[in-house]
Amino acid sequence: NINTDCGSTHIEHLQKFVRDNNLDVGFAYDGDADRCLCVDEKGNVVTGDHILYIYGRGSGPASQEASSKPVSGTKAATGSKPASGSGYTVYTVKRGDTLYEIAALYPGVSAQDIMKYNGISSKIRIGQKIKIPNR
Repeated sequence: NINTDCGSTHIEHLQKFVRDNNLDVGFAYDGDADRCLCVDEKGNVVTGDHILYIYGRGSGPASQEASSKPVSGTKAATGSKPASGSGYTVYTVKRGDTLYEIAALYPGVSAQDIMKYNGISSKIRIGQKIKIPNR
């Protein structure tokens, strides 16, 4: 398997490397490079949807109009809703979701935060409702 213990399917190695070496950013691809994830300086995962959003925002006056238009990412726009008056948001797991990708949708939240908050391991199932702590 070309993805064994490396690349975008095992982002934890890149997270540690970026943190341990005080890097600004790290990129990981899967074996055939059709999937890309990014890790920020703190080791937080930045998904492809977020990368497209950042790219779409650009800089300068010409990008101001474009910044209000969605670039991609129905995944980022669906699947969660704030729990009324609570300190968390409820997210419904969809096919293909990972805790790392879900956490990346919520600034300041890590996969470890989600596991601890819900008392779960890294294994999740489609349709499962998980609580995302508000930050």
